[in-house]
Amino acid sequence: MTDPLTRYLELMPHVGAERGRALRREGCLCWRDLLDAASPLAGFDRTAWDVARAAAEAALRALEADDATYFTTRLAPREQWRVLAHWFDRASFFDIETSGLDADSIVTLVCCYHRGQPLRFLADENLDGFLDLLDEIRLLVSFNGASFDVPRVLDRFHIPALPCAHVDLRWLCHHAGWRGGLKAIERALGLRRPPDLEGLGGAEAVWLWQAWHDRQDAQARRTLERYCAADTVMLQMLAGRLCLQHGADVSLPVEAD
Repeated sequence: MTDPLTRYLELMPHVGAERGRALRREGCLCWRDLLDAASPLAGFDRTAWDVARAAAEAALRALEADDATYFTTRLAPREQWRVLAHWFDRASFFDIETSGLDADSIVTLVCCYHRGQPLRFLADENLDGFLDLLDEIRLLVSFNGASFDVPRVLDRFHIPALPCAHVDLRWLCHHAGWRGGLKAIERALGLRRPPDLEGLGGAEAVWLWQAWHDRQDAQARRTLERYCAADTVMLQMLAGRLCLQHGADVSLPVEAD
C-alpha cells in the first residue's frame, strides 16, 4: 500500500480537494507521480504547476531526511494521522502527571513508551532525564498534549519548543468521531486497563503523588507509575486504531493484561 502521507497531494500549493481528485483521475497518485509528469495536469497553468512540483520535491527531501516536524507544521490537524501512520513504528507516546489541577502545579511524573520500552521520569529523582530523551525522539504522541502536557513540559524545562514533532491524538479522535476524554474513548473501543487501575483519574494521581512525596508510601508510587505508564500504552493502541480507521497499514500492538 502506498504511504498515506505521500498520497496526500493536497499538501501542495494550489491543490485543494477538487484538484486533488482531478490529479488522481489523471493517474497522479503521489508526490513522485507529480514530479514525474511530463507536463501540467488537472488544468494547472505552468507557473502554478512549477510551484506545486517544487513543493513536492521539498516534501520528498523532508521525508528522506526523516523530518516529521516538516509535516506536522504543514498538515491540517485532521490530516495529521498521515504523519502518525508514516512514523508509527518509531513514535514515542507520553503522558505527564502533576501535583495538582491548578496552573501553579508542578510536573511530578513523565512516562514515555519509547521504542517498545516504558520509561518513567519522577520529580526529585530523574525527571531531567526526559529532556535528554526528547533529543532521541522523532515523533512524540500525546492525548490533549497540545493544551496540557506540552506547555507544562516546556515550562518545566525552560525550553521554547519541543525538539521533535508532536501529534495530539485528541483532535484526531475528534475528527474520527471518537469524542470525550481518553478513558471514555478507550471504553467505547473496548480497550481495557488492568483491573486495579480502572477508575483512576487525574485527581487520584495527585493524591498518589502526595502520598509518595509526603509519606514515602511506596505502594502509592508504584500505582502512580503504573497508572501513568498505562496511559502511554493506551495511546499507542489508540494511535494504531486511528491509523487502521483511515485505512493505513500499521501493525497493532498486542493489548497488555
